[in-house]
Amino acid sequence: MFLSALGYPSSTPVYIAAGEIYGGESHMVDLQSRFPILMNKEKLASAEELRPFSQYASQMAALDYIVSVESDVFIPSYSGNMARAVAGHRRFHGHRKTISPDRKALVHLFDKVDSGLLDEGKRLSQKIIEMHQKRYRTGHES
Repeated sequence: MFLSALGYPSSTPVYIAAGEIYGGESHMVDLQSRFPILMNKEKLASAEELRPFSQYASQMAALDYIVSVESDVFIPSYSGNMARAVAGHRRFHGHRKTISPDRKALVHLFDKVDSGLLDEGKRLSQKIIEMHQKRYRTGHES
């Protein structure tokens, strides 16, 4: 809902920079139905290309880091050290957009959608865009 509300079309490729998804692929069903071009390092590189890195978790994470730094937009789902490092690196480059989701406010809105108090559409999009207006970051901002 978040990406759709921000105006990203369903044809937008989405790269998942993560190892194993907690709870498995079943937690990705809604995202996959909205954005069918879900990518990860295993889909971008062949098993042969990944083989030299596969025994080293830090090297596999570095591949995700590189893709995240180079992507058009970076939206961390978790604000850990890697997300902060990626956001800082992107800011250093000066031209890459990073959006830090307001998770608590989003949960509140999504609960309203789930309970039928708010419909997906223009009103939800407007609320999400307004809520994140100050959370958009590009390298040109302070």
